[in-house]
Amino acid sequence: MGECKWGSAASVPQLAAEVEAKVKLYPNQDNATLGRLVFTRRPVKAPKQGTPARFLSLEDLYAMG
Repeated sequence: MGECKWGSAASVPQLAAEVEAKVKLYPNQDNATLGRLVFTRRPVKAPKQGTPARFLSLEDLYAMG
């Protein structure tokens, strides 16, 4: 599940909460592992713990080549 925030981003915990709320909208009957990705224009400081979300900036994506 992914969320793109190209404009000014809210707080990191709020972004993580938005993704988590969206994950809950989709049934996961097979109990599959669901990744949580947040894409932002500029790098953000990801929380060290408390969220399974992974944060990637445009810079991160371009670095992946």
